[in-house]
Amino acid sequence: MMSQSGQCSQKMSILILTGMSGSGKSVAIRALEDEGWYCVDNLPVQVVEPLLQSLQEFSAYQRVALTIDLRAPLCSTLLPALIASLRSSNHDVRVFYLEANDAILIRRYGETRRVHPQGGEHTLHQAVLLERQLLSSIRELANEIIDTSNDTPRDLRLRIRRLL
Repeated sequence: MMSQSGQCSQKMSILILTGMSGSGKSVAIRALEDEGWYCVDNLPVQVVEPLLQSLQEFSAYQRVALTIDLRAPLCSTLLPALIASLRSSNHDVRVFYLEANDAILIRRYGETRRVHPQGGEHTLHQAVLLERQLLSSIRELANEIIDTSNDTPRDLRLRIRRLL
């Protein structure tokens, strides 16, 4: 990314957290924030590059973590191109894809009583299956695929710290 003066600014570390709803992305983003990363959750794909350009002007933002998932409109369509664009930049770009098995995701949603992003006219099981299908091309782009099926929140925080 270029600054307004046309010169490259300092290299940033950019981490995109994505994956299945209920897999622990909120726990992971809080762990990153605790490690000093600048974090933005539930970001629409269309605003990522303008945001990063703005943050790049401030040297304090050298490590940026973004949670992008199907809550954002057009995520499954636009995110692969965004990842490719960011990877072609001068920045260190990594993608962590979080997932868990269907039974665990359904149990976690049952415990929280939250509405699944693909809910609506679908049962919870159908919503999980649909989300997994919609995210399959994004999963293939991940540097790390993290199965959180057997993790407690504490376990996941430790795994994220080790991966960094």
